[in-house]
Amino acid sequence: MSFLQEVNELFPVPLTEKVDLGEYANKLLCFATLVPSFEGDMLIGLVAGYTDRLSEDGRAYIALVAVRKGFQRRGIAQNLVESFLDICRQKGIEGVHLYTDCSNASAIRMYQRIGFDRIMEPGDPRPKDAHFSIRLGEPTLRRLKTKTRRSECALVTAIGSFSTNAVLSGIWQAGYRAIGCDIYPAQWLASSLDVDRFYQVPPVASKGAYIEALLEICRREGVTRIIPLTDPEVDALSADRIVFEDVGVQVLVSPKEVISLCRDKAKFAEFVSSANFGELPKVIPTARVVDTAPYPYPVICKPFNGRSSQGLKFIRSDSEWSAFCSEEGKSSYIVQPFIEGRVITVDVVRHPDSDQVVSIPRVELLRTSNGAGTSVYVFADSLLSEVCGNLARSLGIVGCVNFEFLLDERHDYHLLECNPRFSGGVAFSCETGYDVIGNHLRCFRDSENQIDALPEYKPRYIARRYAEWTTSVEKPGPYSKLDE
Repeated sequence: MSFLQEVNELFPVPLTEKVDLGEYANKLLCFATLVPSFEGDMLIGLVAGYTDRLSEDGRAYIALVAVRKGFQRRGIAQNLVESFLDICRQKGIEGVHLYTDCSNASAIRMYQRIGFDRIMEPGDPRPKDAHFSIRLGEPTLRRLKTKTRRSECALVTAIGSFSTNAVLSGIWQAGYRAIGCDIYPAQWLASSLDVDRFYQVPPVASKGAYIEALLEICRREGVTRIIPLTDPEVDALSADRIVFEDVGVQVLVSPKEVISLCRDKAKFAEFVSSANFGELPKVIPTARVVDTAPYPYPVICKPFNGRSSQGLKFIRSDSEWSAFCSEEGKSSYIVQPFIEGRVITVDVVRHPDSDQVVSIPRVELLRTSNGAGTSVYVFADSLLSEVCGNLARSLGIVGCVNFEFLLDERHDYHLLECNPRFSGGVAFSCETGYDVIGNHLRCFRDSENQIDALPEYKPRYIARRYAEWTTSVEKPGPYSKLDE
C-alpha cells in the first residue's frame, strides 16, 4: 500500500483517479503475479500482472509497472517486465498485453525495446490508451541480461538480413556477446540497435579489404566465432577459413568442400542423383546451356551459383531460347525443366559427431521477389525429414542449412537446392520451440557432441510483419543538409 502511495503521482494519470488504492493493493496481493525489486528492505520497483486469468486469446495481462522516484532510469522497469515475461514462458503462456498512457513516451520506448508491438483492436475497452502486445513464441533479444554471462563473443555479418533477429536472439540465449557488421551504416539498420557493437565494413566483393576488416574486428573485440548470414559471405569466409582459425576464430559454416558442392547447382544435382537415395527425393534434371534446349518448354535458366532468384530467366519458346543463347555469360547458367508447385523450405541441423539431424519443414505461402517467405505453414512430415536427414549426412553438413523443394500437385517433392546457411525464415522454425541457433552453435563446440531432439509441435500458420525503429535522432549524417 505504501509503495502504491509513493508512486501514485508518477503516472501521467495518478492511480487514485482510477482506483481505490486499498482495494487495488488487496486485489494485486490476492490474484496477481508479483515481480518485485528491492534495495535492502525497501521495495523500489514492481510489476504486477495476471497469469492465471487469461484473455480469450490466451494472453496474460500486465496491470502495473512502477519504479519508486529516485530509482528510475536504471533499467529496473525493463528487467522486471522481462522477468514477468519469463514467468509467462515457464507457464506456457503464448502472449502478454498491457496498456499505457499515450503521453508516456519513455514507457512506450521501453515496451518497444523489449519487443512489444502497439496494436489496434476493434471494441478495445481503453481506446484512448496505447495498447501493446507481445507473442512469447518469438525469439526475444535479451542483451541486457546476457551480454556479461560469458566472455565468448560472436561476430554476425550482414545484420540487415531476414534471419538477423532470430540469430541474435539465439546468441543472447547462449550467453555470447554479439558484434554486428554490415556494408551499410548503423542508422540504416534497425538491428544495429541490438548488438553490443556495430561496424560498417567493405562489401564482400572487395575480398581483401573485407577479410582484413573482419580480422581487425575479431582482434579488437575478442571474437571467437563468426556467423555469416548471406551466400557471398559464406563463400568468402569458407575459402579463407584458415586465416581466421590461425587467430583462434571459428567460422560457423559447413566444410569448404560442402559449401562448394552446394553452391554449384549442376554438381549438386549430379551428386544427389548418383547418391542412390531411392525414389526420394526426386531431383530436378539439370543441364548446362547448349545450342538446343535440353528439355520441353517452358524451362528455367539460372546462374549455376546464383542466389535469391537473381538472374532467373523463364523461357517459353525456341525464339526465346535462341535470344538467351546469344547473350554473354550464358556459360555460367544451368537449365532446368519448369515444375509448377509450392516451395517447401526445410531448416536442417546436423551434428557431425552424433550424426543427429533435426528437420523442420514449412510451405512458403507468400514470398518476396528474391525468395524470402513472409507467410508460411509449418508442418511435420516424417518421410520428408528422413530424406533431409539422408541428404545432410551424405553431404557432410555441419550445423544449420536449409533445403528447398517444390511440392507438385501429385504431392511429390522435387529437390531444388541446399543453401549452406541459415534460411531467411529461420525464425519460423524457432516458433516451434526448437532452439535452432543454440543447436547450431553446439555443432561447432568440441565439448558438446550432440544436439537437442526435436520436440513434438503442432502445425501452424505464421506470418511475418515489419516494425519501424528510430535508429538515430539529430545526428549529423550524409542527408542532414536536406533539413536546411
